[in-house]
Amino acid sequence: MGEYGKPYLANIAGIYFNKSDTVGATAIAVSQYVIGIDIEKIKQFDTRIPERFFTPEESKYILTADHVMRNERFSRVWTRKEAFVKWSGRGLSQDFRSFDVLRNPSFTTVKIKSFVLSVYCPSGMPAETQE
Repeated sequence: MGEYGKPYLANIAGIYFNKSDTVGATAIAVSQYVIGIDIEKIKQFDTRIPERFFTPEESKYILTADHVMRNERFSRVWTRKEAFVKWSGRGLSQDFRSFDVLRNPSFTTVKIKSFVLSVYCPSGMPAETQE
């Protein structure tokens, strides 16, 4: 385990993994680069969360959507935030407002049925904290 609890394969160089689970789904990512992944079920969110945890641009992205899209947009931002901090190895000790996830091309985010899955893997770019 890394300093903040990030799992890694001991004594195996060049293979990185990350996992995430939520009610009804589990996601695992394996890469030659440091990687972060998160999956969440799309559900009604507490409207106070964006103000507390997201940048103003991210909050606007969520809250200006029509009512039907708000929950999906929230899940997109949240899973990207989680994937990023898992990639960095710092987890929830990192302030979610300290970085914006909307314009970063290193994310892949997809909707699969009632879930949103985000992966962060800037190929060839090491995380700030390594094992």
